[in-house]
Amino acid sequence: MFAVNTIRDWHQIAVEMLLTDADLALQSIACLLAGDDEQAVARIVSNTRETYDMIRAKRKNLAMSATDTAALDEKMDRLRARLRFMGEAV
Repeated sequence: MFAVNTIRDWHQIAVEMLLTDADLALQSIACLLAGDDEQAVARIVSNTRETYDMIRAKRKNLAMSATDTAALDEKMDRLRARLRFMGEAV
């Protein structure tokens, strides 16, 4: 038999997915190397920006615990700083 997921379970999964998306975006932009060609850099920065914007939009629909909020805020602050460093207006 399998467990029946409640709305609360699905809600927590959505929160965890946002945190994971932020981690993945941070990792992708952290992998940029000085020798990367301009197209690769532009693509990674663009994808990271899209992820950042998506997280901001989806976050509005989720009530998050204080712990999750703090974790996501920290990740978003780091993403914002890295995007600014790459010339993005965020």
